[in-house]
Amino acid sequence: MTRALPPHAAEGLGAATAALAATAKATLLLLAAIAADEARALEAGTVIEVFTTSDLPATNVPELDGVEIRIWRIDGIVRAQDALSEGLPADEREAARIAGERFRRMRPRLEPMMMEAARGLAHALLDDGIDRYPAVVFHAPGRPTEVVYGMTDVARAIAIRERAGTGGRAR
Repeated sequence: MTRALPPHAAEGLGAATAALAATAKATLLLLAAIAADEARALEAGTVIEVFTTSDLPATNVPELDGVEIRIWRIDGIVRAQDALSEGLPADEREAARIAGERFRRMRPRLEPMMMEAARGLAHALLDDGIDRYPAVVFHAPGRPTEVVYGMTDVARAIAIRERAGTGGRAR
């Protein structure tokens, strides 16, 4: 059995509902302002680089005005070796012949993959000092290079970087 609320309780409920609606609206406005601040924190000219492998693909890669995002798959050389050596016979001469044929046939696909991996590895090690992966690296004008290690979720890495807010390497 249901009962109707007394008239004075219904009035109080209406006021509470209005207050709840106002609070929800204020919360949404605050969240929108925070999102706008985070988007502004990645100033124009920022370059975000993700160093990862094929088995750990970059995810949640946002499109941000004035921000360039580069994905470096640093396992291309290993993947090329795997493709060339898969199922080779034990006989060295026969294996070398088959691998050579495969390379000639697969070169248009393998060569760019290997070159990208080599460039990515050299850039990570020599330019950014990255010593492990996955890593999301931020190059922002007027700020030191910042790194978030251990994730490929770019949106989450951006949030971690902004939360840290002090520059340097977030782990």
